[in-house]
Amino acid sequence: MKRVLVALLLVIVLGTGAVAQDLQLLGQDVRTFVNGLGAELLPGLGQSAMWGRFPGSAVYPQNSNFFVTLSVGTILTSGILDYPDPDSPENPFEVLNLPRILSGELGAAGDLLSTAQSLFPLPIARISGGVRLPADVELMVDLAGFPQLITGFAADLAGMPGVEFSALHVGTRVRKGILKDVGAFPAVSIGGGYSYSGFRIGYDLSTIGNTDAFDGYGSTPVGPWELFLTGDFNMGSRIHSFGVDLQASKAFGFFVPFIGLSPYYQIASFYGNIGGPDAATNTFDAFIAYDSENPAKDVQYTAAAPIASWVDNDLTLLLHGGFDLVFGGFVIEVHGSWAVAKGHPGLALGMRFQ
Repeated sequence: MKRVLVALLLVIVLGTGAVAQDLQLLGQDVRTFVNGLGAELLPGLGQSAMWGRFPGSAVYPQNSNFFVTLSVGTILTSGILDYPDPDSPENPFEVLNLPRILSGELGAAGDLLSTAQSLFPLPIARISGGVRLPADVELMVDLAGFPQLITGFAADLAGMPGVEFSALHVGTRVRKGILKDVGAFPAVSIGGGYSYSGFRIGYDLSTIGNTDAFDGYGSTPVGPWELFLTGDFNMGSRIHSFGVDLQASKAFGFFVPFIGLSPYYQIASFYGNIGGPDAATNTFDAFIAYDSENPAKDVQYTAAAPIASWVDNDLTLLLHGGFDLVFGGFVIEVHGSWAVAKGHPGLALGMRFQ
């Protein structure tokens, strides 16, 4: 498992086909990779960030003053790692050749990577809750998180020290019922809210030592070389979402279908760096040695530490709908969403207690 992880991270960061005289181009390749990956992932991450797991009923039923929901789901993005041009002459470290390299290095896992180029599901797990306030006003929150404490413990058990992963989502909505479900008229509510979503992946490159699994042939002098690395590899996203929600629902006994429309403005970024995001935290060093037993810095990386950020601040329109199956105080939720401009379907299944 450790070899697979090291292979993945090193190919992401450095590739395998290094041109020895141009080690400085490493930074350019990393920026190209991070920006391309951010362009692919941010639309799906943004859709997940603004899609709250709240009741399908546009107005709380009169016999309920609170709810708690546990839900899981996915955003079906159109794939990742499909943007690189592996034959580009501006690809000296083959970072853009990542899919082809990993398919060969990882065996059966390479087939999963090939599938991910056309369909990549972003997983979602949330807990949400809400209360009824006076004047038919409802306050709702949703939360998801994965603390580094759990990642660190799991990484130590798996013999992979230096792996870091953490994620957090927190959102809040306020809505007010403007029409109740009476006769032929559906229930209608309007509201608005804010959410923050972010994750971070990190790996301490010094735990790898020299990259003996990636011996290559430099052009000066001719012969095998090894790449030595220090510093932290970081990648992640931050998304702030602000918007309004319009929702309508109609109860047919225990079956409650609904539809909603949510325009949201999002401040979103996807970032990557090696060695820290600025000069004060930069610990990155990379060099090629032609004698691994006495690793002199025969070819050094002398440029600034690689830093990249893909920004996608934009107005996004989310169409969401589905149905609730209400069995007294227990509700089964089947909810979906569609990002109108960016075309990502989403599906979530939940259990609500009210």
